[in-house]
Amino acid sequence: MINKTCPQPSLFSSLADQLNPKHPLFLLADKIDWRRFEASFSPLYSADNGRPAKPIRLMCGLLILKHVRNLSDESVVEQWSENAYYQYFCGMLEFTPSFPCNASELVHFRKRIGEKGMELILSESIRVNREDDDRDHHGTAFIDSTVQEKNVTYPTDAKLHKKIVRKVLSIVKALGLPLRQSYTFVLKRIYRDQRFRNHPKNRVKSFRNEYDGHTIEESLLQVERITGKKVGRLAGDRGYRGKKEVNGTQMLIPDAPHKKDSYHTRRKKHKPFCKRAGIEPTIAHMKSDFCLGCNFYKGVFGDAVNALLSAAAYNFKRAMRLLWDTLVEKISETLYWKNKVHPIFCVMLFSSLPLSCC
Repeated sequence: MINKTCPQPSLFSSLADQLNPKHPLFLLADKIDWRRFEASFSPLYSADNGRPAKPIRLMCGLLILKHVRNLSDESVVEQWSENAYYQYFCGMLEFTPSFPCNASELVHFRKRIGEKGMELILSESIRVNREDDDRDHHGTAFIDSTVQEKNVTYPTDAKLHKKIVRKVLSIVKALGLPLRQSYTFVLKRIYRDQRFRNHPKNRVKSFRNEYDGHTIEESLLQVERITGKKVGRLAGDRGYRGKKEVNGTQMLIPDAPHKKDSYHTRRKKHKPFCKRAGIEPTIAHMKSDFCLGCNFYKGVFGDAVNALLSAAAYNFKRAMRLLWDTLVEKISETLYWKNKVHPIFCVMLFSSLPLSCC
């Protein structure tokens, strides 16, 4: 039987002394530059008017944890009071069993910092992932468009008619009033007309999504604003055809190879689009794991907020995995030099461990 002694917290120990310093959230908390958020968001508050505000690191940490863990505002506030790593990530020095704030305060904080504040959080998530990038990292970028579903129902005429008729019928039934017509067949006709509204014989106006090529210019401006670098080449699918150059950025669209092109030339032209295919699984992970699949934020502003925070959460989660891989690699090297264990075996040993903490 092996006895493991755990250090008991003393009277003067802090929250950091009681946690595992190799936990991915612990490592990520020390890697993020929280002073950057403090300097940018402090001018948005009044120092001598109203109730003292919640700490900026606390609110930013809750926003990041909400999307990293794919939680709602209510859930992240509740789990914060139960999770010591969440509290350390948000800058707490000791464990607090109470709620950090009301869930509605996250709504007010998102409105306070605005879209520029979300871009700052996304910029920080990019910074923690690109410390070892080379200078040509932003030479070629990849672009794709996707649909972000909204947690709303569209008030079509058929839905409104059905709702009105049901409400009237319930009132008639409750008061026992005589009814001349139940409008059952009228509702069926309305639904039938609504179903075939886009038939060529029906002149019904419909709204279409924006053409992919119209999103390029704004996307490039946002990339330059967040990263501070200009993209030289942009690779997209055939949905972006019609654009050869946008503000000095060359557009690459897949096309049939020329007959005179050599095998090397064809492979060179095809290589960027092979890398671009990696966007599809990335978008799928953001939809399934980081709140991009269904947007619960209100209005057009909420659409931008959800997309930016989902992208930031994906980057922070990637940084947590990289920190874990770096830790496993260091432990493997230590085992190799101490016990002469083969490094590949060490990596396989630690890769078999559960990564639920990430």
